[in-house]
Amino acid sequence: MTDIYIQRVEPNSTDTGFVVKKEYKLSNVSSFSIDLNSPVSPMPLPEEGADDNMLVKIEGNSATMSLNWVIKNETTTPVTVTESGGASGVLTALQQVGYFTNEPGEGSFQPHSIEDNYRIQLKDGSTVIWEKLGFFTKFTFSMQGNSPVIFNATASFIVGDVITSYEAKEPEPPTALVVSSGGTYNGSDIHTASIKAYWTPPTITNGSLAGSIVAYRKEGTNFWVSLSTSTTDPDSGSEYVISNLEYLKYYDIKVASRTSVKGKWSQKKVVRAT
Repeated sequence: MTDIYIQRVEPNSTDTGFVVKKEYKLSNVSSFSIDLNSPVSPMPLPEEGADDNMLVKIEGNSATMSLNWVIKNETTTPVTVTESGGASGVLTALQQVGYFTNEPGEGSFQPHSIEDNYRIQLKDGSTVIWEKLGFFTKFTFSMQGNSPVIFNATASFIVGDVITSYEAKEPEPPTALVVSSGGTYNGSDIHTASIKAYWTPPTITNGSLAGSIVAYRKEGTNFWVSLSTSTTDPDSGSEYVISNLEYLKYYDIKVASRTSVKGKWSQKKVVRAT
């Protein structure tokens, strides 16, 4: 049986292949199509018919793919989702849709960086029979009914390498992010708690660091609050106290460095505010 996987991949250490960082196995596939495009433009001659047109080819060939599948609550055959080498079964339809619509990072298939590489792979058991690198340009989810919840899903994929001039300006993510409870709760006002964050600035900055961006999100919400530090010293900009948080609530924390543009986000950490 042939299975279809969509993956986010990174080059391996020897640059001879790719390592799978995120993977989603499609179940209930409706269709998979490939469009090969070889754009040619007519250059009609004055007062001549169609047979006398000169056909001019300026653009290169391209290939686009369309995937259509049904997302539904799974009971005995969970959809396989791989995150940084660990596999898990995602059962409900809403969990599967959330994997594509959550904030970029762990637990989300959305692009985390302009350097992300994506791949469509067809397997027969464990044997790869076909694969293409490229980028997903669109995901669409259309819900049908509410008992049970079913989504018709469509993904559009274009084959090739994504290249952008912005890439050279983006700082790498900070490393060694450590978060701890702040210990500022005054005993009466629940919004006097805090969290301390420490991190190591990136060594690859692609420009002069102008500060950092610290973002936090309260557990159970999807909204991130971003706080910008204004220091121009990357060493003194490697710690920050997030104040006015709710006592004993858990928060997700992540950090990015910035030059004239925002860099990549660090890995997310979770801590309780006190």
